[in-house]
Amino acid sequence: MGQLRETVAEATISDTHGFLWVLHCKSKLQRIYTQNIDGLERRIGIPLVESPHHAFLHGGYVPLHGSLTQLICTRCSATRFFGAVDMKVFQSGEAPECSSCLSKGDFQSYIKKNAKNDPQPQMPDSDKDL
Repeated sequence: MGQLRETVAEATISDTHGFLWVLHCKSKLQRIYTQNIDGLERRIGIPLVESPHHAFLHGGYVPLHGSLTQLICTRCSATRFFGAVDMKVFQSGEAPECSSCLSKGDFQSYIKKNAKNDPQPQMPDSDKDL
């Protein structure tokens, strides 16, 4: 995931993107529905439409398959920018922690995820360990 994000970050804006931006600036762009996950529309200044049924009528783009510019928590649906730290965590083979879940006290998933690194708890040996 981290390597894919790096590749997408290096994507370049095409003449077609420039044309779409001109249409947007002239208020001629109705809406873009894209299957691309590169977020190039956002990089050229076209606003993201959060929902296809959004009241925002002119302009904007709808990423049908999401975007690699944001991370969405599968537990609480919180979103945040997909930054360099997240890329490194993914490249290590792990998934980044959701700060929203952790701040809400949802430590259960954190404990389960990190339990593999912790030794098994030891039962007290009679009165000696108590």
